[in-house]
Formats: sequence, structure tokens, C-alpha cells
Amino acid sequence: MPDRPQVLKGPTVKYKTVCGSLYITVNSGPDGVPQEVFGAFGKAGNCLHVCLGALCKLASVAMQSGVDVDTVVNSFKGFQCQGSSWDDGVHILSCPDAIAHYLGEIHERNQHRDTDH
Repeated sequence: MPDRPQVLKGPTVKYKTVCGSLYITVNSGPDGVPQEVFGAFGKAGNCLHVCLGALCKLASVAMQSGVDVDTVVNSFKGFQCQGSSWDDGVHILSCPDAIAHYLGEIHERNQHRDTDH
């Protein structure tokens, strides 16, 4: 795995999920390719928060090890919890599904930026 740059930047989005407010941050490298995913709930300290952290760490390690972002997105997409929610027109099936949605959005935005130049 290559060394992590000293500074990575990325936006954070808030999704409404059946588990509460979920905040997802996707940090990208200098080339704009996503390198890290972080997730947090509005309230921390429970088992769900720990599982979310592990899931984000796994996604980050995969991307940093050269796994294509689309592969990570497709692996998380479609997981469904006991309920689902709608957030600004986006159907959120679960926390992994929310991560897939946002990571895919950032990756697609980066690809369009590359083709526009």
C-alpha cells in the first residue's frame, strides 16, 4: 500500500437513515481519486458506530490498495436494513448503501471533471 499523503481533502454529506443522521466524508488524493471513507452518526459510542468505522476502514484500505472505486461501490450498494429512508430524493436502504451512493457520486464527479479538461 502506498504512503498516505500528508493532507487529503474531501466533502462531508449528511444522510437521514433509519439509524439516525449519518455523516459520510470521502477524501481524495491529489489526482482526485477517492482514497478514504469516514462515517459517523450524530451520536457515537455504540456498537453500530464501531461497525460503521470498520466498514469505512475496509473501504479505505481497499481503495488505497488499488481496488477500483466502482468495485467498492458495487460491493456496498443494495444492502437493506429493517427499514429504509428517503433523503432529498435519494432512497437510502442502509448505511453501506448510503456510503455506496456518496462514494459513487464523488467518483462520478471526478470522472466528469477529468473529461471536461
